[in-house]
Amino acid sequence: KSKKHVLCEKPMGINEKEIEEMYRVAYENKVSLMEAMKNTFLPNFKSIEKNIYKIGDVRGFIGNFCQYSSRYDNLKDGELTNIFDPKYGGGAHLDIGVYPLYFILRLFGIPLNSKIINYTLDSGVPGIGSALLEYKNMAGVIVYSKITNSYIGSEIQGEKGSIIIDSISNIKEVKIYYKNGEIENISVPQEENSMTYELEEFINLIKNDRVESDINTKEISKEVIRILTQK
Repeated sequence: KSKKHVLCEKPMGINEKEIEEMYRVAYENKVSLMEAMKNTFLPNFKSIEKNIYKIGDVRGFIGNFCQYSSRYDNLKDGELTNIFDPKYGGGAHLDIGVYPLYFILRLFGIPLNSKIINYTLDSGVPGIGSALLEYKNMAGVIVYSKITNSYIGSEIQGEKGSIIIDSISNIKEVKIYYKNGEIENISVPQEENSMTYELEEFINLIKNDRVESDINTKEISKEVIRILTQK
C-alpha cells in the first residue's frame, strides 16, 4: 500500500488466502510482487527444460532436500525457535519442502492429486515428510527434512534415461544417464551467488511495470502452500 515493490522470502504466505490478498493489493497499487524462489531462474534449471526431451516420456520425479538444522538441537533441549514454531510458519515443509515442490510444479504443472505424509514434532510442525504427486502420465515424490541429512540428489526419470540433479536448491551439476550407459553432462556455468537470477527477474518486472512474474506465478505460490498444508 506504500507503493513499494516486494520480493518476498519463501514461502510468501502460510495459506492461499494470504497469497491471494498480497497479489490483490499489489495489482491494486501497481507494484511488483514475486516470491523469492531462486531455483526456477537458474541457468541449470533452464538447461533441464531445454534437454528434458532427451530422456523420452517422463514417468517419475524424485525431489530431495533434507538438511539437519542446528536449531533442532535447541528444540530437543526445550528451546522453541522460529523454524520449529507453528506461530511463525515453521516446519520442514515450509522451510525447505518448498524447493523441490516449486521445481516440479514449474516443470510439470499442477498435479491431478496430491497427498502429504509427515512426522510431526512435539512443537506441532513437520520435522520430516514427503508429498506424493499424481500426474496424468507420471508420478512424483518430494522429500524434505530438518531433522536428518540426505546425501543423494534429485532425479527426473524418463523412458530413455534419467536426469540427475546434485542440489534441488542450487542446481550446480546436472547429468543425463542414458539407458545405453552413456552419460551426458548438461551443466552450464552460472554465478556463484545463485540469488542473482531471481533478482534480475524482479528488476525486470519493475522496469517493465509488471506486477507478476511469468515464472514464479501467483498460482504456483498458492499451489505450493495448498499441497504442503493439506490435512
